[in-house]
Amino acid sequence: EHYPGSVLQRCTVFLSTHDTPRILTVFLENQPSWERAIRLEQLAALMQFCLPGMPCVCYGDEAGREGGADPDNRRPYPWGRENRRLLEWYRTLGGLRRRCPALGTGSFSCGAASESLLWLRRSRDGQDLVLYLYTGDAPVSVPGRKCLLELGAEVRPDSVVLNPFSAALLAADE
Repeated sequence: EHYPGSVLQRCTVFLSTHDTPRILTVFLENQPSWERAIRLEQLAALMQFCLPGMPCVCYGDEAGREGGADPDNRRPYPWGRENRRLLEWYRTLGGLRRRCPALGTGSFSCGAASESLLWLRRSRDGQDLVLYLYTGDAPVSVPGRKCLLELGAEVRPDSVVLNPFSAALLAADE
């Protein structure tokens, strides 16, 4: 809200860099399991690709590369040992970003429906998208008929049920 839209569209959005601990390592240090840390990286990457600006993936994050403080964060790319689930997720996000103009240069607003439910809205040329990210403990339902992408959510005819640590990107109802 403090920057003009043209500036926000040109910002680079990072989860990790070669100067910071890897995002997966940060999550592994604070989560009860490998599966939860992977899910959190997927949620964070989804948010990264839906925020204004240009998502920049530090080599290896898309493959599950771990690494702590410098120089541990500069480990080589894990050729042949990539985390396939993460790799496919990042490919899906790249394709989604290319297909949805609102994610590239659309207007932006965000808010919190609760302490554990965040929403982001992107709009451009009639395309109106809402991303819900949920980290609560019990399922919650959000309205929506057209789900473009979900992660751990249940799509129903007129709503999406967000399970713990899930997300859904919806085309907003007209």
